[in-house]
Amino acid sequence: MADQNRLIQLVKENISQGFTTAQIKTSMLDSGWQEQDIDIAILAATGKKTGYETKPNHGFSTSAFYMDLKFKLSNITPSWINIKTIAGGFGVLLILLSGYFFYPLLFPEPICGNNKLEKDETSLTCCEDAGCDGDLICENGECLAPTPACTECQYLDGKVCKSYTCCADIDCEAGDACANPSTIQSSCIELEESSFSLKVNEEGIFKVDGEPHIVKLSDINDTSAEVIITSEPIIVIISINETKQIDINNDTIKDIEINLISIKGNKADITLKNLKKIEPKPTPQQTITGMKCSKHVQCDDGNVLTKDICSFEAGSRFGICQNWGEGDIQNECEEDSECDDELDLTNDVCFGIPKTCHFLDITECENGDGFCAYGCSYEADSDCPETNTTATNSTA
Repeated sequence: MADQNRLIQLVKENISQGFTTAQIKTSMLDSGWQEQDIDIAILAATGKKTGYETKPNHGFSTSAFYMDLKFKLSNITPSWINIKTIAGGFGVLLILLSGYFFYPLLFPEPICGNNKLEKDETSLTCCEDAGCDGDLICENGECLAPTPACTECQYLDGKVCKSYTCCADIDCEAGDACANPSTIQSSCIELEESSFSLKVNEEGIFKVDGEPHIVKLSDINDTSAEVIITSEPIIVIISINETKQIDINNDTIKDIEINLISIKGNKADITLKNLKKIEPKPTPQQTITGMKCSKHVQCDDGNVLTKDICSFEAGSRFGICQNWGEGDIQNECEEDSECDDELDLTNDVCFGIPKTCHFLDITECENGDGFCAYGCSYEADSDCPETNTTATNSTA
């Protein structure tokens, strides 16, 4: 026997909503209620018989379908559709659609070349907006060495333009000359031989043992000249094609050789040969390799021919100095793999015309790039150790 009181109540509720007894009976039959129980409930709810006899309709019925939306009868007691669930579903759908349309407006993708530095733009991903490291220039989306490289008397060292020691004699002190001009090996050295074309009372400068001296033409005639070497001073009278050796510092050792080449009008052409010519001194060097460091500048060994690096391991607070000579680094290259400097915190790339190796410091905290940059922690960069302190990588 069905729960008659509950069934009567359902009949009354649906009558109050405007359904006919025929529609109510059809829907209840389709939902599995017994016809006898339905008739009794309708009679009790309305005081009259249904006047409608039918067997359960298992075909499609519009009224029955509508009634199923109102109440889904199961076994004896029907269960109602949860309206809150439907409303919640529509709410979730609305949120998803809103995100689809409004996310690009709130978080737009960076646009390379709009002269604005936006999120995720670096010198590698968009040098047009982010610029390039050091003195590299951005061309066609790549950071390349400038063409021509730097200025007339400079060279590109990694990312920075550096000046040669000298490119001409004028770049050196008076009495010195530029050896190997416009190269990394350039240096100012004492001249083995200096030539002067002097009028009376004109002077020239030459060096001996690093000390500058002045040669002055004090008098002249058709066959000879009087020359004053101002250090003590020393007066030398010399004829055309004559050669004399002079001790200019009273140490009993001849320091210079002077020769009068010719006399033309009021000018004398004189050469001075340094008898104690000093070979170019090598750049002072220190034993740096292997020392503890925190900055590249601490590894400077004083040798312009080496690349001075403070080598860090990921997560380490301090590094170890390395001083690489020309043979330690492959400068010309065809692909990035040829440029490995074995440092954890540099991105080694091969580019430029001609292609050369460049070692770019990793400074961005970026997940999945294989680097733990200086100052990054595991929370900001998953490539960093979980427990160690943040990496420390200082540049010169």
